[in-house]
Amino acid sequence: GMKISKRPSVIVGIVVFAIASGFVARFVYIWWHIPEAYAAWDAGDMLLWYMRTHDDDWPDNWDEFQAAVENEPALFLRGRYPDEPDYMGRMRRTIKIDWSFDPTNPQNPRPVTRPDGAPLHTYWSDPNGMIFQYLDRQEADEP
Repeated sequence: GMKISKRPSVIVGIVVFAIASGFVARFVYIWWHIPEAYAAWDAGDMLLWYMRTHDDDWPDNWDEFQAAVENEPALFLRGRYPDEPDYMGRMRRTIKIDWSFDPTNPQNPRPVTRPDGAPLHTYWSDPNGMIFQYLDRQEADEP
């Protein structure tokens, strides 16, 4: 039969293929979750904008939140496709917000999650980190 020692190129080929397929799988995984990661970032930006413009209050529900942020020119939403008619509808399906979260007494360390309550895939900005950083700054600014 074929001796492995005479065919190092086969082994090298298998190793290279295994590594490459791992990279491909990782790339596909990341690419697949990019919309979620953008939605997470956008949720953080929208919630921070909402608190800044509503005396550091938290929105009560999606309808109120959507009405406040939907056509706000100050918000640059990175995850929104050009001319997407219902980005907030897609946000509602992608992101779960804990509407009972109280910024003055934050009990929930993760008020923004996936719909099933699992942590969001975040590649750039984690909305929960953004929120707590903002709240820490507000606390520091108080006399």
